[in-house]
Amino acid sequence: MEAAQGAYVRICEFRARPGLEEEFERIYGPEGDWVRLFKKSKSFLRTELNCDMDTKGRYITVDYFVSRSSFDEFLKEFREEYDALDRHCERVRAFETTKDTKCHEGI
Repeated sequence: MEAAQGAYVRICEFRARPGLEEEFERIYGPEGDWVRLFKKSKSFLRTELNCDMDTKGRYITVDYFVSRSSFDEFLKEFREEYDALDRHCERVRAFETTKDTKCHEGI
């Protein structure tokens, strides 16, 4: 599904814990645990998982939702599940940072 003009885009950079890269990819990939949770929202569009080819264990995820407000509604409705999954994922990730953006016309 394509991102709509002005869609909310959440970009996260991660470092997987050494030796747990495969499990990280399973959890954060396009068919993983996070996507299963995000799909509970009608406003979820898609997730992309990108692997740094030069730095082993470094990943970028790009999550697309219809709007920032729809993502906020998703968080309100599924906060407990979101937080529980986030805690579960602490064992496979060594680092995480997030940047909120939006799609611009033509993207």
